Amino acid sequence: MDRLPPASWNDTAHAFDDHLSMVDLVQRQVHKAPDAPAVRLGGDDTRSYARLWADSGALAKFLQDNEIGRGDFVGILVESSYTSVVAVLGVLRSGAAYVPLDTRWPASRVAQPLQQLSVKWTVTSRSWLRRAEEAADLAGTATRFVCTSFEPAPEPDLTDEIQSMFWDELANETDLTRASGFTDEFSPEQIQTYVEHVRDLVGPASHVVEVGCGAGLIAKALKTESYTGIDISPATVERAAREIPSGQFHHGTALDLPRLVSPGSADVVLLASVAQFFPDFEYLRSVLRDALSTVAPGGAVVLADVVDPATGGSLFGVSPQWFSRLGAALGVPVSVEVRRRSGSEWHPLIKDRYDVVLRRGKESVAAEPVVTHWASLSGSVCGAGPEPSDTAYVIFTSGSTGVPKGVSVRHRGAVNLIQWVNERYGVGPDDTLLWVTSLTFDLSVYDILGTLAAGAAIRVVPPAELGDPVRLAEVLTREPITFWDSAPAALSLVMSIVDELPPASVPALRLVFLSGDWVPLTLPDRVRTHFPQAHVVALGGATEATIWSNYFDVAEIDPDWASIPYGKPIHNARYYVLDAERRVCPIGVEGDLYIAGTAVADGYVGDADLNARKFLPDTVLGVPGERMYLTGDRARWKADGTMEFLGRRDDQVKIRGYRVELGDVMAALRQLPGAVDCAVVTTPGDDGPELLAAVASAALTPREVRTHLSEHLPSYMVPDHVLVLLTLPVGPTGKVDRNALSQALTRSRRR
Repeated sequence: MDRLPPASWNDTAHAFDDHLSMVDLVQRQVHKAPDAPAVRLGGDDTRSYARLWADSGALAKFLQDNEIGRGDFVGILVESSYTSVVAVLGVLRSGAAYVPLDTRWPASRVAQPLQQLSVKWTVTSRSWLRRAEEAADLAGTATRFVCTSFEPAPEPDLTDEIQSMFWDELANETDLTRASGFTDEFSPEQIQTYVEHVRDLVGPASHVVEVGCGAGLIAKALKTESYTGIDISPATVERAAREIPSGQFHHGTALDLPRLVSPGSADVVLLASVAQFFPDFEYLRSVLRDALSTVAPGGAVVLADVVDPATGGSLFGVSPQWFSRLGAALGVPVSVEVRRRSGSEWHPLIKDRYDVVLRRGKESVAAEPVVTHWASLSGSVCGAGPEPSDTAYVIFTSGSTGVPKGVSVRHRGAVNLIQWVNERYGVGPDDTLLWVTSLTFDLSVYDILGTLAAGAAIRVVPPAELGDPVRLAEVLTREPITFWDSAPAALSLVMSIVDELPPASVPALRLVFLSGDWVPLTLPDRVRTHFPQAHVVALGGATEATIWSNYFDVAEIDPDWASIPYGKPIHNARYYVLDAERRVCPIGVEGDLYIAGTAVADGYVGDADLNARKFLPDTVLGVPGERMYLTGDRARWKADGTMEFLGRRDDQVKIRGYRVELGDVMAALRQLPGAVDCAVVTTPGDDGPELLAAVASAALTPREVRTHLSEHLPSYMVPDHVLVLLTLPVGPTGKVDRNALSQALTRSRRR
């Protein structure tokens, strides 16, 4: 009879500080060594534990003062920086859970977590404020923002200068409509439709101020006793003054309105075809605040030709609902009238745009600023922080339906993982971790909070350097970095540079964590060649099981291995290999992999049906209340008590009528001498899906790869296409970028 895995293989129960949160773990180190470096920024630029604690406390206090705490969610859209570390810790100290948002996501992708979790506040930087607010606008949430000020704000001078030069050139046109920016695409009738439309929006008025007056085309059509024009182009201002001698004209930007026009002196402030060239929402709010101050109560600010983000392309778009929150944001009483366009007389370029009339009221209203600048934060956290049972973070993973899935994880599970890592591998104050993972990749949870819980330092590199393997190789070999943590492809890319460098001047690296994807058999020894002290650890698990829940200490590589073994479960985690009836598979028999124990996350936010399919009662041990997570992986137990990972359950594809396991093709590629790294993906073909094998190697040719595979695989499993590259492309999470491989194949076909 086949032998079942003994219970001792899952006897992982171990005491840990389950009464503490991750914040408590960090606070211990703050009290123990407040002056120790917590964050290293390169050279002598460091931030101490005391400084980090003070900065994060100010953010936590601000959030709590704004009624954010336990049970709430705060978004973080910040590039890798000291402020992103502060943001994570500050949100947690408020009692709320943080929701990482990737700066590489488009606004529509950022909007999904904001909407699903009803996020009220998001921490962002000046560089990403527009993206954050566009996302909130799309999500329909009244999200407000804390904008960091550690990074310098972008200077608008260059943009202003370019626009000024453009309009200066147009001012020389003899035709007034061309000097006003209309091209030959617009017929005279369409131009007249637009001019009369704007004139009617303004209506009769004693004093009109037009911001972005151009050459005076609209000014000539207005019914007004007094007119003031402001434009960014000196030549345009001179041209407009000639067209309308009775008007007053000033050279300036929209932000110069208070300097050029007295408060309360105008009946109407007009911005026609101007807002779409503003840099962001904060700029627009500032201009509208000034414009509303320029008109008397009862006066109006007219925005003509506003771009709808649903149809605006690359121009700055503002949705109509954005204006409904403007009064509270500015602390000014405002009534809002949105006017949509209809009729065939409009040019297609502007027919989907709309117009807004903001009318200023008399009574003041309480202001609720949309953006609070980080520099204004002060004080220290005053309310209660998180409990171990509170949600710590929600990380959104890709969904098969196209809708991202938010995985909710509590402090307790993360504390178990952090303490296991730090105790087993002796992570402490003498260590420095080189942080290379995105906040949206759950390895970053340990990189930030696990490192700080150990009293170690985080080496932060700027975003531009994160994408530069040469720079990362220099940091790794020239600075006292002791800890690397990433997906294998990210380290493999850096090692391709390290291989070409002189011997490391500071070979301090002692601990290398690799997870999230297959570990190439050659990678551990490549690392140890350059860093003799490096202890390489392959880890596995899932975001749904709190970062890592199994490990394998990689010593000597067995050449007969198809891959690095999956290893054993960590403390308080259990691994089951079950058949289709959820019965325990005998040793050596392949089955579905389940994870159980403290590591298992709460589940997917707001998706009860998916939770019911993926997070199941633990029927193996039958402990009341315990759950197990169906990973979607295939695995089997080996006789020595380690697990072997056999690929994804959904890695089985049908190629020309045959069922092919991508894991089997990967296993054959890994046996190929000279292959540094490899990947197998499906790509569309004329007659259905085709297989693409990619190999990182400086020595192999596609023919040699194909010959090797033909000797080890049935003919129907040999890939249709083979690419040999110096390095495999790496995506945002540090894993192999499979989309980039498909694009590389397309490019190779064109040659």
